[in-house]
Amino acid sequence: MFNLPAVGILELKSIARGYVVADVMIKKSQVQLIKAHSICPGKFIVMVAGEVEEVKEAMESGRERAGDLLIANIYIPYVHEGIIPALTATTKNIKWDAVGIVESFSVADAFLAMDVALKKAAVQAADIRLANGLGGKAYFILTGELNDMEEAVGAAKELLLSEGNLVGFEIIANPHQEFLNTLF
Repeated sequence: MFNLPAVGILELKSIARGYVVADVMIKKSQVQLIKAHSICPGKFIVMVAGEVEEVKEAMESGRERAGDLLIANIYIPYVHEGIIPALTATTKNIKWDAVGIVESFSVADAFLAMDVALKKAAVQAADIRLANGLGGKAYFILTGELNDMEEAVGAAKELLLSEGNLVGFEIIANPHQEFLNTLF
């Protein structure tokens, strides 16, 4: 479904403007619209993917059209390949040695923190949840060896702290199978 190097995310205060921004972005550049919908609490998210320069151009036009209704914007020119499968619930061959859970006040920053974590250590993205049913917050779940998990979660935590958007984080070593059944 997705094999493009760059991702851009805009988070807006207005649902109506969000739809306009999504349209502007895909008209401006050859990008794939991954998400364009309302999120809790009454915000809107637009996510596009494509070649690096195309996404950059789409993001510029989207930010311009969003104006003062823009809450956050994230442009990742070389996104980690494991993020979109987690976002689309198509992750395969998950090894549950340790589980890391990172929670953010910002959807866009959670996405960026997950990318940073995946690039920092040899962990796998298991899931990412963005705002709906979460009061506008977001969280992601990583799996991997305990020492790698500590490094990856530490990198995500540092990024979210620097942005003032860290809600919490936890690492579970050797999770019980019954617990794992509750994750999805």
